Amino acid sequence: MEIYLVVITIFIIFLTSIYHRKAKKNKLKKLIALEIHQLGKPVDFTELSNAVQKTNPKYSLRLIAKKLIQMQLDGLLQKKPADDKYSLTPLGEKLLPPPAKPTQSPELKIVPASKETP
Repeated sequence: MEIYLVVITIFIIFLTSIYHRKAKKNKLKKLIALEIHQLGKPVDFTELSNAVQKTNPKYSLRLIAKKLIQMQLDGLLQKKPADDKYSLTPLGEKLLPPPAKPTQSPELKIVPASKETP
């Protein structure tokens, strides 16, 4: 009975590690798309990697380069061969978060004080 609990626990730990690894890769993909969008123009690898590492220094240059190549293969990025600059494709723009809606404060109404009768 105890051996089953050990096997099930190891299996659960294995599945959660896979989930966290995939979540980290998706987070990097969204961060790259956001940085390209914020820079507002096609960017080269150096400028993009510096912006990504400034936002989150735990990503290595090798991981960023691998993710850029994968995003190109998936059709999310396009690289212009003439100047080696990356830009988002319409499919890649779907990774961007939706624009923030301006919050409107509720209008305050001034209510005259009621006169209390003694």
